[in-house]
Amino acid sequence: MMWKKPNIVLIVVDALRARNLGLYGYHKDTSPNINEIARNGVIFENAFSCSNCTDPSFTSIMTGKHPISHGIIHHGVVPRDEVKEYYSRGNKNLAEILKLNGYTTMALSWLERWHKKGFDYYEYYGGVETTTLKRTVKNVLNKLPTTIRRSISDILMSIVYKANILDAKNITNHAMKLIKKNVDRQPFFLLIHYMDTHLPYNPGNKKEDDFFEETANNERIKDVLKRIKNPRWRKFLKKSLGNVKTTDEVIAKYDAAIAYVDENIGRLVEFIEKQGIKEDTIIVLTADHGESLTEHGVYFSHHCLYDETIHVPLVIQYANLPSRRISNLVQHVDILPTILDLLNIKINVETDGKSLIPLIEGNSEEDRLAIFAEEAGGYRKRAIRTNRWKYIQDVEGEPISGFESAKAPKRREICKYCGFKHMEAISLYDLNKDPKEYFNIAEDRPDITVIMRSILRDWEVSKKRKAEKQKITSKIIKFNL
Repeated sequence: MMWKKPNIVLIVVDALRARNLGLYGYHKDTSPNINEIARNGVIFENAFSCSNCTDPSFTSIMTGKHPISHGIIHHGVVPRDEVKEYYSRGNKNLAEILKLNGYTTMALSWLERWHKKGFDYYEYYGGVETTTLKRTVKNVLNKLPTTIRRSISDILMSIVYKANILDAKNITNHAMKLIKKNVDRQPFFLLIHYMDTHLPYNPGNKKEDDFFEETANNERIKDVLKRIKNPRWRKFLKKSLGNVKTTDEVIAKYDAAIAYVDENIGRLVEFIEKQGIKEDTIIVLTADHGESLTEHGVYFSHHCLYDETIHVPLVIQYANLPSRRISNLVQHVDILPTILDLLNIKINVETDGKSLIPLIEGNSEEDRLAIFAEEAGGYRKRAIRTNRWKYIQDVEGEPISGFESAKAPKRREICKYCGFKHMEAISLYDLNKDPKEYFNIAEDRPDITVIMRSILRDWEVSKKRKAEKQKITSKIIKFNL
């Protein structure tokens, strides 16, 4: 009997931090359906993104490589040199690999560019017509001066949000149509990118009052906006937050948005079950990064490398896997090798990650001792995190691409979004004593600071050397030498 390849459904919920889900101990009922998926699957309690921004993070998920390895460091308006670097390194993403192994590859996401490589079907949430319109408008905008392009883009994004093109119900309906169309053409790989938990937060049919909770840290939004020194970011925040008056109300809206996505994920899983393919489908659920909801002076965004912005959910459900919780450190780079291991696909692809199947099977020897992350948005920093220690430092001499404004402060120690400082150039936290990362003890513990800096430097050097080797190999293969 021929082995039947399982389908893969990869769900990525944008800006969904782990700590606001029930399966990670959250006290509000934001995620009953995700909790149920987790109850019947594998929960990774300590999963971390490789970046706090969408473009590099998605690229890490799909290639199994850190940004320093695959070459995409920035988000949004990614420099052309970075995109060229990505291709010069011969990166292969999950869709390309699965397509070579007989899979129909589909994605519902707005990212496009290099992300759509390897997909048979890659559309924007509104469908083919919306995608075509978006691409046409983008081509026109790219020919305009930067200032005019930004102004028009801000107006168009407001229209997009009001039109609910990014709505979880729409994308779920679209996903179900794709599954139904391909249910007799298995196996398929479907990537679904939900955006409702990203600012401005879309609660859909959920009542924000059901998730409201007044806290001692509650602030008035108008006071928060006064502190934002970057006028462009302040204007964006004000428009995105609308008529919401306090930070606690925004948090309630965020939680309601999680519940709305959760409801639609429940609809999706139920549909997969009704199609009779649940047992033959691997479901992987994660987030590209987390979200700060006032912590460390970061309001409703995800700049900085604190845990609220890089600790993400990761759940894998498949009939052939046991139900269990795993506390070991894992990272986005492990998703690709894990899926290939589950599918028994052997391919000569360099990754920074490793299959999580040994961990799932109880092999503690496969434990990761540290995770690494980086950002190039509000700051240009890299971090190393072990179970006990977290070390974050500036990356000198490399560009930052945040929410620029001519009137915003230009100093590297100042966040390009907010216009004020969230952290020092070098930070060290003892997570056993200070899990919320409030007290920088870099000067108090120079012994640990030196060790962590050394490990991070060695990691950077090894990744850069490996990337250069990949570029050479890619050229040899390309020119058939």
